[in-house]
Amino acid sequence: MGLTTKLELVFTCACIGANAMCAGAIFCFPLLAAPLGVNLHLTQAQLSTIALAGMMGQYPFGPIWGMIADRAGPWVCSICASVLFALSFGLFSHTISISSADITYNTYLLLVFYFFLAGLGTVASYFSFMFSAFKVFPRNSGLATGVVTAVFGFSPFFLSVVATKYFTDVETGAINVAGFTKFLATRLGLVYAIGAIGLRAVPKDGEPQTEDTEGATETSPLLADNALEQRQKREAARDSASAVLCDRQFWMLTFIVIVCIGSAEMVISNVGTIVVSLSTSTLVSAPAQVRLLSASNTISRLITGPLADYLSPMSMSSSEAVVLPLAGARTMSRAVFVCLFTIIMTISYLWMSFGVRTEHGIWALSLGVGASYGGLWTILPSLVASFWGTRHAGRNFGILSNAPFLGTPLFTYLYAAISDRSRGEETICQGAGCWLTTFRICAGAGCVAVVTSIVLWRERRAKV
Repeated sequence: MGLTTKLELVFTCACIGANAMCAGAIFCFPLLAAPLGVNLHLTQAQLSTIALAGMMGQYPFGPIWGMIADRAGPWVCSICASVLFALSFGLFSHTISISSADITYNTYLLLVFYFFLAGLGTVASYFSFMFSAFKVFPRNSGLATGVVTAVFGFSPFFLSVVATKYFTDVETGAINVAGFTKFLATRLGLVYAIGAIGLRAVPKDGEPQTEDTEGATETSPLLADNALEQRQKREAARDSASAVLCDRQFWMLTFIVIVCIGSAEMVISNVGTIVVSLSTSTLVSAPAQVRLLSASNTISRLITGPLADYLSPMSMSSSEAVVLPLAGARTMSRAVFVCLFTIIMTISYLWMSFGVRTEHGIWALSLGVGASYGGLWTILPSLVASFWGTRHAGRNFGILSNAPFLGTPLFTYLYAAISDRSRGEETICQGAGCWLTTFRICAGAGCVAVVTSIVLWRERRAKV
């Protein structure tokens, strides 16, 4: 490898890392929620809708960005993310700066739309660094994608530190929303524009050839015998989308994702107002909870992947996966990790339901939800591949990953409705009554998810 190629690789890797580090901007919304509610007199339902728009902007368009990354290259995703982030946060900042208290309904809808664009930019940025890492390091794709997703999980921590250090009012502790979102518009737009330059070197089709392709020669038989042909037909039928959707275990896993990921994203979007509901003086605790969520999310992603590979290595041919040195003999099912994270999340909700009455106890919620959220997203792709094969693992995981599209709005609006009902004449709801019923419902749903995960593990423990 020549010097020019080495420098190009270093620049590409730096762009991948920078894209991942800046991709979590929408998860900083808890820092903005309380100031927006106080200054613009937005209700909890309106604040939750803005946050939800960002979350919902991610899920429906994932397949489209995936096709763009495959056919045109990840650099196109990066330049699109640059435009989307610059527009969304720039217009959000401008709208906030010219708005007074009691904004009009049309202005509120604009804020919702702008945050939806930010969510769309988030998934574009995700595909830019994820596919780049996979294609630049095809022989170590597991390690490469694991590292960049961990950096992505750390992104809200990094951005919240920037927000509190440079955009916080010293007297009130509140974030300057207009200033911070303007910063996001300019810096993220620049980072992803530069990233597009660095990612142009990433190949469009970096997947290695399979053993079947490499093994074909002029002397290979052109027609398989009847038994092989029948077996291939059976495998094709088993791997079809309709077969997966008819599998009861797929819907068991979907229910777990709806409950766990949906409720977790409700917490991630609203932890700022949860803290403020118990705070007697300042808004300083909200950034601390965002950082704790981000840190536990990141650490969980870093630990879960290698630990799962060591305790439950996947059975794949050498053409499908890299066999890492840390992979050991199979000692447990990967489904155990789903049980573990579901239990941790449910305990976090039970803690909020019965053990927390001051803001100082919320750390356990942030720690438990962050760890479970990151761990579940880390284990689910390999679990889906283990359950239904690697041939269509991307398609199957894509179907499953749409489950939060139902769960996130369900739990978010549940929280908003209960909070607004308990708000009274206050601008921001105060007291444990703002969220107590919500977390008790989440704990109940979590208990059902725990039972479901145990049943799923018992049915699959001998195979996966």
